[in-house]
Amino acid sequence: MAAVPRVVSIEDDFDIFRLIEYTLRPLNIELYHAPSGSSALEMADDLKPDLLLLDLALPDFYGWDVLKQIKANGHEPKSVVVLSARLQMPTPKMAKERHVDALMSKPFTPAELREKVRSLLHLT
Repeated sequence: MAAVPRVVSIEDDFDIFRLIEYTLRPLNIELYHAPSGSSALEMADDLKPDLLLLDLALPDFYGWDVLKQIKANGHEPKSVVVLSARLQMPTPKMAKERHVDALMSKPFTPAELREKVRSLLHLT
């Protein structure tokens, strides 16, 4: 039997995390919440997530720096989705350079997020 994929949502806004949690509830995943960059680094060490949902504007780190450190620690997730409310989303070129699988702006469409996660994790 295959292991249940682990997803870490790195999101400082608890209301947005609750929406993510509700959106992804139908999927067969383990969802974890990291409200800061430092907690995300600890979780990545412990959980070795399959997928990161990455906010770029965190209270203690810039999201790109968190991703860089997770990778430097040898815990590169299989997939990364950037969820950002920034006025200027990262360019596709920036995302490609950082091995990001998808860029989604906030507010996001729950169905779109659910389908993106389902696709990246190869869930039925």
